Amino acid sequence: MCSKNFVLLLSLTAVLSSSCSKNSPKLEGDFKNSSNNVAYLSSVDSVSVNEANYSVPDLKIVQTATLRIQVDSLDKVRHEVMNSLKSKGGFIANESQEQTGSNFQNSLVIKIPQSNFNEFVQILCKSGRHVVVKDINSEDVSMQYIDLQARLNSKKELESRYLNLLKNSIKIEDLIKLEDKLSIVRSEIENLEGQFRFLNNQITYCTINVVFYELVMPSSTPGFNYLSKAWLSLKNGWNFLLEGSLLLLKIWPVLFLFYLFYYINKKYKIISSLNRS
Repeated sequence: MCSKNFVLLLSLTAVLSSSCSKNSPKLEGDFKNSSNNVAYLSSVDSVSVNEANYSVPDLKIVQTATLRIQVDSLDKVRHEVMNSLKSKGGFIANESQEQTGSNFQNSLVIKIPQSNFNEFVQILCKSGRHVVVKDINSEDVSMQYIDLQARLNSKKELESRYLNLLKNSIKIEDLIKLEDKLSIVRSEIENLEGQFRFLNNQITYCTINVVFYELVMPSSTPGFNYLSKAWLSLKNGWNFLLEGSLLLLKIWPVLFLFYLFYYINKKYKIISSLNRS
C-alpha cells in the first residue's frame, strides 16, 4: 500500500513539473506582451499629448502711451523725433504748440507700428532732460476683434444667399423684398467693415501722446529781467491810473455832494465872521 502511494506521489510530481515547464514560456510571453502594451500605451499618450499642442490665436492688443517730458530745446528734440519716426515707420497724426506761463510746449500725437512701440517710447524718454509723466496702457481686444470678424462673415454669407435667391426669383414682389433685405444687409456690412478697419488700425498702429516742454527763465538774463520789470511797472501804473479814473467816474455824485457841502460850509463861516464884526 505504501509503495503504491509512493508511486502515485512520484507520478503527480512529474505531471506538475511538466505542466509548469509548459506554462512558463507562455507566462514569459505574456509578460513580454504586457511590456509591449505598456510601451504602446505610452506611445499613444505621447501622440495624444503632441496632438493636443494647438496654436493659440494671436492676441489683439491696443497699446497707448502718455508722456510729458521736459527738454532743453524744443526744436532740437522735434528734429530728432522726426528722424527716429521715419526710421521706425511712424507718423505724426496731430501737432500743436503753445505757451503756458513760463513754458513753451509742443504736443504730438504719434502713430507707430506695434512692433516698434516699446522701443520708440524709450527713445522719447531718453530725448529729454526729465520724464514728468509716463503712462502706458495695453488693452486686449481679441474678443471684440473675433466678434466683429464673425459678424462680418455672417452678414456676407447672408448677402450671398440673398443674391442666389435674387437670381432664381421670378415674382416682382419677391424681387422687391429681396432688394430691401439686401440693402439692409449691405448697410450693416459697411458699418461692420468700418468698425473692423478702425479696430485693426488701432491694433496695427499704437498711439503715443507726448508733450515736450521747455522752461523759459527770464531771470537768466539780468538786463532783460530789469527791462521786463520796468516795462511791467509802467504798464501796471498806467492800468492803475485808468482804473482810478473809472472809479472817479463811478462815484462822481458822491464827490459832487462832498464839494457842495464844503462850499456851503465855507460860505456859512464867512457870513458868520462878517456878522460878528
